[in-house]
Amino acid sequence: MPVTAPAAPGMPQWLKALLLAAGLLIGAVFLGGPVLLARRRQAARAARPGAAGFGPAPGAGKAPIVVAGYDRSW
Repeated sequence: MPVTAPAAPGMPQWLKALLLAAGLLIGAVFLGGPVLLARRRQAARAARPGAAGFGPAPGAGKAPIVVAGYDRSW
């Protein structure tokens, strides 16, 4: 009967690789979040009227007036 050596203490290699992959994925998410947020803000700023830096667009900040199209006489 062959004699085998006892298992080496420590974590198995597959667990180390799994934890490393999970850590890298979590790090990418935390670092990628602010980058995506900055891109979204930049795109929203570029899509806004008057975004060229020449002041606000005409009528900016005014709410449109909507007139109801029905008669209230009952």
